[in-house]
Amino acid sequence: MKNPLVSIIMPTYNGEKYIKKALDSILGQNYTPIELIVVNDGSTDNTLKILESYKSKFITNSNQLRIISQKNGGVASAFNAGLKKFTGSFLCFLADDDWLKPDSVKRRVEFLQKNQRFDLVYCAVEVVDEGDEDKVVFTRRIKGFPPDDNLFANMLLEKNYYWGDLAHLVRSDYFLKIHPKRCIADFRAGQNIQIFLPLYYRGKVGYIDEPVATILDRQDSHSRKQRSEEEWRRRYEEIRDIYIDTLNKIDMPKQERENYVAVIQERYEKQFVIEDLLKEIAIRDSRVAKLKSKSNKFLGIKRSARLLVGNIKRRITRK
Repeated sequence: MKNPLVSIIMPTYNGEKYIKKALDSILGQNYTPIELIVVNDGSTDNTLKILESYKSKFITNSNQLRIISQKNGGVASAFNAGLKKFTGSFLCFLADDDWLKPDSVKRRVEFLQKNQRFDLVYCAVEVVDEGDEDKVVFTRRIKGFPPDDNLFANMLLEKNYYWGDLAHLVRSDYFLKIHPKRCIADFRAGQNIQIFLPLYYRGKVGYIDEPVATILDRQDSHSRKQRSEEEWRRRYEEIRDIYIDTLNKIDMPKQERENYVAVIQERYEKQFVIEDLLKEIAIRDSRVAKLKSKSNKFLGIKRSARLLVGNIKRRITRK
């Protein structure tokens, strides 16, 4: 019996440094056929040249490599270009700097074939540091799942949940039922929220508690990027807005939606309050430090004056 086609969407922008490992990990899968759709989002390096060099390798491997080149439009635009074109029975995603374990696709497909009640499957993933890819720093997994967890609630609260589009495999018919327009809003971030929060709300999610892929924690990644306080605030506000925008698009009772929106607003308002308090504490500590410095300087001068007076008295006594 022929295996069902699995589609993988990979957005990329100037990925020449990492993309070969991602491509090789797909070629190394013990499952076929795979339709890899790479959206080259206006790369200015050798990304496109590398992709072209892999075309023949995918044909030989009984897989398909579809390259979509477009002007740079951002991550959401790249995701949308891929979503418009995929044709597989199952769908997953992969960043150009991450990679799959050899049995990653097969294990997920077999899981969903054996467990027809699930609409998608979520898996544990490994994390490695750039420059030391052979050493696993930690494994991201869901604690107590299943049956004690609800990924919809977990994502809303950002508790017992980890970000990773590569950790999923979803049935395409279910995906298109939830995302019939095959597109997400054009935000600069939050693709995981827009894609998976609606899927979690309606669908039944299975879980594989063993790593099926590896995430590269890059030195220039979003999590490590140095930001000013104002930049962090703008980022939090954007994520808050993405949550609310996504909730407003999910078909659910009005009161239920309002409750979820209130949860998001309260959570991010608390975050802003905490940031403001930390800022005030930092300012206060800075003032205290300056006062201590001035005080120490004054005490130093006072001690020096005492020593000077003592020396003068001793000299007068000797005379």
